Amino acid sequence: MYRLIIEHIAKQVFREVHTPTKAKQELLSSKEHGSKFLPLSDPHRVGNPGDITDKDFKEILKSVFKIKDKDIDPIEPGPDSPSSKFMSYRFPYKGKMTTLILAGKGKEKIERQERGLIAAINSIEGDKTLVFKNKTLKGVTKINKATQKGEGYTAQPYADLDLVIQGKTVKISAKGLDSPSLGSGGLTGLDNINNPAINSFIKEAYDRLAADYREIIDRDPRLRGRDLKGNKLFRDYYAVIPPEVEIPILRGTKSMGGPIDYMYIGSMDVGIEVEGNTITIDGSLYTLEEFVNQGTPLYIRITKRKGPCYFTTERNTKLKNIDVPKIFAIKPDGSGQTQSRLFVTNRATKKKDYQS
Repeated sequence: MYRLIIEHIAKQVFREVHTPTKAKQELLSSKEHGSKFLPLSDPHRVGNPGDITDKDFKEILKSVFKIKDKDIDPIEPGPDSPSSKFMSYRFPYKGKMTTLILAGKGKEKIERQERGLIAAINSIEGDKTLVFKNKTLKGVTKINKATQKGEGYTAQPYADLDLVIQGKTVKISAKGLDSPSLGSGGLTGLDNINNPAINSFIKEAYDRLAADYREIIDRDPRLRGRDLKGNKLFRDYYAVIPPEVEIPILRGTKSMGGPIDYMYIGSMDVGIEVEGNTITIDGSLYTLEEFVNQGTPLYIRITKRKGPCYFTTERNTKLKNIDVPKIFAIKPDGSGQTQSRLFVTNRATKKKDYQS
């Protein structure tokens, strides 16, 4: 009985964790405590660069959200909890229950590139000249972390940095030399762009994948109606993105926090030399056209989500512009949450990395 109660609570929390929450935003905006955390891409995860303890985190939650210790339900990591690796905390927020996950230091590694560029460029007053490996920009005045995006867009903004050049703001997407994921928002983000070339390419890829998986199942009827989580016959799917599709994907839209003007590619630990008002940066800055023409192919990758994965040809009704099958659903009849995910990546194997 006790186990059934725990499983029921865990499943309820797991459903909540996939709903974007404003509680995380409020925590990160806290004047007293916000700087202690990092804004990870998951809507409920916060980075913990200072190794805040379980006890201290609960005290912070009590302070920020004006709740009591008895209101906080700590959930141990595990297969039936919102996180298999990190502690989760369920508590009341504005009349409903929400969950925050105190994660590790992962985002600190990702964001140190942005922080290095911001610190170096803003350390010098007045106009600056930026010298990249492949390009020189003159008349730069400042750089900031990009945060703007439309109200209805819940993923991270497409742009990472806003660079002001001669009074004009240009948007930069900053990536490491080895970046397994590009862009923002996955399939929902591509649906938001609503570009005919993108829509056609994605639909063709999903329909082809559905047909391939259907053929595998038809050859072995025992697979029909089974949970295919972990089944090696149903591997991740990769497709090379045509050049005419790459640019609108990389650019994004204003509502997504774009459009992107430049791609910055460099080490996560930024190498910088300053001489007068000239800043030499050990990285490359590409326009989108230059980035696409440099010869490193981009791919879409379609993979399974965590949890049950039942093959289905039911359509993904949450999309507005792209008509594709779910591929995997969380329930055997094809209903419920879509259990396939799409990434834009620069590699089809671990050895496919950026050329710098």
